[in-house]
Amino acid sequence: MSWWKKLWQWLTGNRLPDIKNHKASFLMDNGGLRLMNILSPNCSRDTFKGVVSRSKGNGDNFMYLYAINEHDGGWTPYSIYVANKIGGVKDTSVIAEYKWRLQHIRDNKMGIVLWLRADDSPNFNKTPEAQQKQYQADIVTLFDDYVSAYLIGLEADEYMSATAVEMYATHLRGLTDKHIGIHQRPGRYDYALRACISGLWYQYGFNKNRDQIRNDTVTVLQRLGGKPLYAAEYHLSADTEPAKSLGDAAMAGGASGTGNGRH
Repeated sequence: MSWWKKLWQWLTGNRLPDIKNHKASFLMDNGGLRLMNILSPNCSRDTFKGVVSRSKGNGDNFMYLYAINEHDGGWTPYSIYVANKIGGVKDTSVIAEYKWRLQHIRDNKMGIVLWLRADDSPNFNKTPEAQQKQYQADIVTLFDDYVSAYLIGLEADEYMSATAVEMYATHLRGLTDKHIGIHQRPGRYDYALRACISGLWYQYGFNKNRDQIRNDTVTVLQRLGGKPLYAAEYHLSADTEPAKSLGDAAMAGGASGTGNGRH
């Protein structure tokens, strides 16, 4: 984002919220509701607004959203491109709908973390490098004014090498000054050690107790070399008391934010 846009946001009181200590809920109803998919035009506006309201009602001040998704969860597939050809001709009607939805979230005083890739998107994720970089450039050009942080991908080690993550993160850094994070499969954090990654959205795995969540947080933070850890995935129903208790445990262990609920 350019300096004058930052100044304008500061003067108008429309500053993007800091991700530090953020609260989000990207899974509810035992994983049946994937809140990350609500940018999809296959999700009606009424449903979209209901999900935003439910998240805000759970005490959230941030939402995690996929920019594109091929298969993972409801309302898929979707992208900003005609016929979902990644990096191809942009669909102006879909882009307008994305902007309306992103603004609605911001009007509700919530921040946005935009996830650039989903794990169950085999065709999207196999798109050649040139189109992938065009996709990243398109996303930043169109939506950077709404976004506080970007994630290279969810469970990125499932479909991307560390070298590929570094390449795309370095490319993204040339486009934006926003926080650039990574998410891996349960217990993994090695991609976050790359210099181009700002922080780790950590997946603990499910069915863990408070002590395990807290201890895992402490242990992984010790290995991150001062980078922040955001407790991204530890429960399937973020608006339940057990989920919130685990989120609290992660924060007690030193996490800088949570993605599956907390008090």
